[in-house]
Amino acid sequence: VAAAPRAVGPRAEGRDGRDRRDGRDASRPAGRPRLARLPARWAAWRAGLSPRAVDAALGLVVATVVAASIPTLHDDGHATAVTYLFAPALGAVLLGRRRWPRGTAIATFGVLVAYYSLGFPPIGLAVPLAAALYSVALAGHARFGVALAVGASAVATTARLVEGGEDPGFVLGPELVSSLLLMLALLALGD
Repeated sequence: VAAAPRAVGPRAEGRDGRDRRDGRDASRPAGRPRLARLPARWAAWRAGLSPRAVDAALGLVVATVVAASIPTLHDDGHATAVTYLFAPALGAVLLGRRRWPRGTAIATFGVLVAYYSLGFPPIGLAVPLAAALYSVALAGHARFGVALAVGASAVATTARLVEGGEDPGFVLGPELVSSLLLMLALLALGD
């Protein structure tokens, strides 16, 4: 006569007949785990927000990150009050991202070109262009986004190499690759 399996925990078998000896509580209802339910809650919460509120929040995040990166990453004393005016400008451009995604991306790149042409410290490309490139891909213009990302990377890298003062190995290596890959990943996410 075979001995019955020894029960571990509240129930040795779950409702589906599988063995529950892995430490989970079999009395917990079956179904999606708690973490899997979060996207549904997020979507329900986001559905109550207006698109303008989402765009304004996104612009505020970009402006805050750009403004915070100026003194943190480039504390060379060259940052002036005018430098910080570009952060809200980059955030404000994003208000048109749904209606004019390509125009928003071009305007963002234009603000970056103006910023760098005034000789201000580098703030990177990926963060200021991220939301604009995502919106371009979301609107179905992924090729345009790829061309803009590659072109912006080429212009920024060339300008940094011509200006000098930075290690070319760093500019052409991890800086270029990480920035370009991040922008292309955002394009792929939006596509």
